[in-house]
Amino acid sequence: MTRDRLEDIESFEELEERRFERRLGEELRGPRGVNVLVVESDEALRESIVAWLSDAGLDVRSCPGPQEPEFECAGASRYGCPLADSSDLVVLDLELESDLLLCGVAAWELLHYYRSLGRPVVVLSGTEDALTPVPGDRIAVLR
Repeated sequence: MTRDRLEDIESFEELEERRFERRLGEELRGPRGVNVLVVESDEALRESIVAWLSDAGLDVRSCPGPQEPEFECAGASRYGCPLADSSDLVVLDLELESDLLLCGVAAWELLHYYRSLGRPVVVLSGTEDALTPVPGDRIAVLR
């Protein structure tokens, strides 16, 4: 077999491997394409955001964030959060129940975690929050 033919076979195998990975990625992301994680402790607001994003054609998962009694969260553990790991984008309220009660994992810690994963984050913020995105930071703030 000629060297050119061997290179063609290797290129073909690489091409097939890339196609397989792309198909697998599409299957993991679901039929709609973009996975969004909504982290909001207020159930009614969380359900409204999920419905709104779903109606826009996005595949949405939701999480109430840190919960009673200790307000711990998988995102702050050494194992990480499987919901965040499989999401393409995170919508995070900076005023979670743990922030209001000043205990457990704060929304700021989750923001840091999601950013460490390289996920773009849309932050839901009150007007008094001092969060100002820097260009290229992949954070959007909705007040």
